[in-house]
Amino acid sequence: MATYAGVTRIGNYYGWSFALGWVSCILFLIAAYVHATRAFLVIGVIVGALACFALGAIFSRPKIASYSLAKVAAIASFAASISILIAMASFTGVSGSHQLYGWSFGLGWVSFPLFIITGALAYKLHSQESA
Repeated sequence: MATYAGVTRIGNYYGWSFALGWVSCILFLIAAYVHATRAFLVIGVIVGALACFALGAIFSRPKIASYSLAKVAAIASFAASISILIAMASFTGVSGSHQLYGWSFGLGWVSFPLFIITGALAYKLHSQESA
């Protein structure tokens, strides 16, 4: 008996599958745009957490080596906003306006301008530190 596990593609759907001997089973099939949305949201959350930690670390130490933590936080906030914009726009564009969305969908869209505002304020902080 041979065992195989891997990624399966059927049309525009991707999922994990495994085969045990002559029995093959597809664990789940998810559309490709859901994987793209999930990937960009995870990237946005990780980069946004970096921005949050950089802003928190400014209180104890404004620079690490020659890097200003305010500048790191500004760049990370802008990168997180772009990533979240791509994720939310791709999900909204494919799923359309005929669906009812929950509070998490609205929270995802609200996080985009909040990251822009955070990046602008962190950049302003960096400008004031430099002067």
